[in-house]
Amino acid sequence: MVSISSYSKQELIIHKLRHHIHSAAAEFAISPEIVGGIILDELQRRGFKDDIEEIIARIFPRLVYWANWSIGVAQFKPKTAELVYSELLEDYPRPAALVRSLLDDAVSCRLVAAYCRYIINLWKPVYPQAENTNIDQNGARLLGTLYSLEATGTWGVNDNPIFNDRGEGIVSSMPKIRQLIQD
Repeated sequence: MVSISSYSKQELIIHKLRHHIHSAAAEFAISPEIVGGIILDELQRRGFKDDIEEIIARIFPRLVYWANWSIGVAQFKPKTAELVYSELLEDYPRPAALVRSLLDDAVSCRLVAAYCRYIINLWKPVYPQAENTNIDQNGARLLGTLYSLEATGTWGVNDNPIFNDRGEGIVSSMPKIRQLIQD
């Protein structure tokens, strides 16, 4: 096992969120490694602009809602959150409360897992491999790719999806994620 002191800042966040990741993954029958991998990918892409947008989100949540900025550890957009709430979760909060909820790490983990389940439900009729999110499986590549694009991808739901570098990167990070999220 790697010493916790050798983890990057982003990896420490994943380690801190491990219980939320496991809980969310179990609720939606998604591999916790894919949930953690998606969040790690988003954390690694964060920059100064994202930090400023989160400050604005705390002060002016309605502005962030209408601008549809990606916020929180999972970089979730309010419109995507509304879609997930309408398809898989209980009734969703009003715009300002929705934006504030995206800043909550536990909610972010749950939305990642729910969005993955939404993607799987869309794709599995024509691409049954979508259901398999284990390490090195095309289902994980698909989820990682589509999380970075949109649920149907560029060409729509089809039986021959093309995986992007983000999907491949998320899959390659999964062994590390397994270490980070274990108790």
